[in-house]
Amino acid sequence: MDSLHSKCAPRHAWRTYGLALAVLPVLLLLAGCDSNDSSMTTTPPPTDTNPGVTYANYDTTNNGTILYEETDNTNGVVPSDTAGNANVRPHYVKWTNEYTYEFSGRTFVNEGDTLEIEPGTVIKGIPNQDPSNASVLIVANGGTILADGNPGSSNPAQADPIIFTTREDDVSDPNDLGRDLDGAFGGVIILGNGPKNFPGARNVEGIPSDVSRAQFGSDSPNPNHDAGVFRFVSIRYGGISIGAGNEINGLTMGAVGAGTTIEYVEVFNNQDDGFEWFGGNVNARYLVASRVGDDSYDIDQGYSGNLQFLLAIQAQNRGDRTAEHDGGDDGYGDPDEGDEPFSDPQIYNATYVGSGADGAGDVALKLRDNFAGNYYNSIFYDFPAQLVEVEDASGPDSRARWENGELTVENSIAWSFGAVQEADSPYPDLVENEGAWGSEVADSLLAYGNTYEDPGLSRTPPAGPSDFQSVGVIPSDAVNGAGTGTPPAYVEQVNYRGAFDPEGPNWAAGWTFSDEVGMFQ
Repeated sequence: MDSLHSKCAPRHAWRTYGLALAVLPVLLLLAGCDSNDSSMTTTPPPTDTNPGVTYANYDTTNNGTILYEETDNTNGVVPSDTAGNANVRPHYVKWTNEYTYEFSGRTFVNEGDTLEIEPGTVIKGIPNQDPSNASVLIVANGGTILADGNPGSSNPAQADPIIFTTREDDVSDPNDLGRDLDGAFGGVIILGNGPKNFPGARNVEGIPSDVSRAQFGSDSPNPNHDAGVFRFVSIRYGGISIGAGNEINGLTMGAVGAGTTIEYVEVFNNQDDGFEWFGGNVNARYLVASRVGDDSYDIDQGYSGNLQFLLAIQAQNRGDRTAEHDGGDDGYGDPDEGDEPFSDPQIYNATYVGSGADGAGDVALKLRDNFAGNYYNSIFYDFPAQLVEVEDASGPDSRARWENGELTVENSIAWSFGAVQEADSPYPDLVENEGAWGSEVADSLLAYGNTYEDPGLSRTPPAGPSDFQSVGVIPSDAVNGAGTGTPPAYVEQVNYRGAFDPEGPNWAAGWTFSDEVGMFQ
């Protein structure tokens, strides 16, 4: 748990800087030059505000709510001071938990600027937006977010999370919105300049191509890129679709580098994917994708970080794959180049709970488009289809990665798959691929120490139309015995399979909305 304190020093440094700014509080974020985006402001300035600074967009008359209205930001700068100095730069904005923050349209933390969010702060996106301008918080490439929902505590059950949700959500009442509500606002996007496998920069998925501040990557990537801290955060009821293959996910990360901290984040009832990595090498752990409408964890464009302690819980009536992993863009560049560097993450201790034998989901692991990478010490439970499909296409593909040992599933447990026809010899039935290639995948799964056995998980269907299913995620002692070998430096070496220690506790309890609505047994 020492990792909980890894970013405390930078955070305290910013607090000190904030005190200095109280004397001269230029506390606005740069609005930028894209029209129809939101201009961000901080809490109302103190009475000793420097008279040379203009503040805008305050609306605190609505029960302590601060509203960020859509504005025409054609000037591309914050309001000028009284001397006409148009280049007055914002540097630091702090959202405190005494206010609720609502935003309409795209709202940016711009290059060079920092947004700090206190534990317990509630941020609400205004729904019913034009999909091309959904209410979404975007940390631009070069911007910094310090959203640390539980600094200084080593007990997740005592966490005070930061909540992103829709304006219609009364966060004091967990039952006020429909069980299947999603797409009520955009979500959160963090962009950076880490490694990726496409040339130059490009716009992130879900944002129109003419919005220049939504670009990520460059021709000079920085693997240590640092976008700040995003920890003990719950993102609820988000996700907007502009069109097929062009959606906003719960948490989208575009070329985010290894200097960034992503830990203890929940995405609940998102319309599209829960988490998606477009390139980058940021590490992450303690993630919860709960009841999302598409894929729980989506990887693409050369992502190469380390992931540990991942929980996915699919609803019975929604969701596709718990893992959809691509090496790069389908058809990008010269096929003979193989989208290098292809995605190559190392994933440890995942617990993926499918939609059940008759559920709406698909295979647990869809591996394609030249994807490499490895799953270790994980549990895959209760899916309607197969465990894995490894794409077999012309040219460099994931089949080649699998045959070369660059793509594996190792020392993991599968159980309760609807596609399994013979429980005493299940692995051919757990592979979507057919023929000799499917048999080769099945043989590899056995050779890498995977087993088909009961890990002691359970699920109880919802009692009524307004209730949620409950899942027992703490496994039995049968999962003890992690694989041998030394994991990467970021990964904690544990002696069990799955995201949870059989001895407990449930690290997703206390701070997640999934726990609040009774989804954990």
